[in-house]
Amino acid sequence: MNIKQELLKYKENKSFVDFNKNLISTKYEMLGVKIPNIRLLVKNIKKSEVKNFLKVDKIDSFEEILFKGFLLGKLKGEDELKEQILNFLPFIDNWCTCDTVVSSLKQLKKQNNLFNFFVNLSQDKREYYSRFG
Repeated sequence: MNIKQELLKYKENKSFVDFNKNLISTKYEMLGVKIPNIRLLVKNIKKSEVKNFLKVDKIDSFEEILFKGFLLGKLKGEDELKEQILNFLPFIDNWCTCDTVVSSLKQLKKQNNLFNFFVNLSQDKREYYSRFG
């Protein structure tokens, strides 16, 4: 599955893209896909395919980054989650991506052993690393 092609199936009109560009400052292209549609695509990814999608480093759009971030919510193992979060953080360049992805990590409520990991992130000097923490 080509994620960008799948996302483009949900593309909104140009006025939606322009509206988002006024709200969200990002260096990435905006395709104009609403967040619920990105979540729907992630929901349909089989658990066995998650790791393959997380390995993709060629990301051109804001929506592809959100897609990758939402995939983090499908991970169960603490070590794997920490590793993938550290791989994901360099892609974050705006508050929307950071806050939207963090709020989608529902499994954190069940994983108390990650507290120190997030405390360390919160003390990082890089803006979105600390915000994520």
